[in-house]
Amino acid sequence: MSHQTPWIGFDLDGTLSDERTRRTIWTIGDPIPSMIERARRYLDKGIKVKIFTARANDPRQHPIIRDWLRKAALPEDLAIT
Repeated sequence: MSHQTPWIGFDLDGTLSDERTRRTIWTIGDPIPSMIERARRYLDKGIKVKIFTARANDPRQHPIIRDWLRKAALPEDLAIT
């Protein structure tokens, strides 16, 4: 039996961020406070949080995502997949 570390994935656009405030494909909408808080609660419990987004397919998006995470007060080193 394998012992895997529990984790939870959060979609970026439309779940953690407000799609209505996104201006271009190179920007991310404003953080949704209730979802940011939910992600923080998982992190505080020691549960790994991953960011799920189609943007992960474009390496040019990764710095944009990491910058947004920092501005949203989430760890910049979260897995992006």
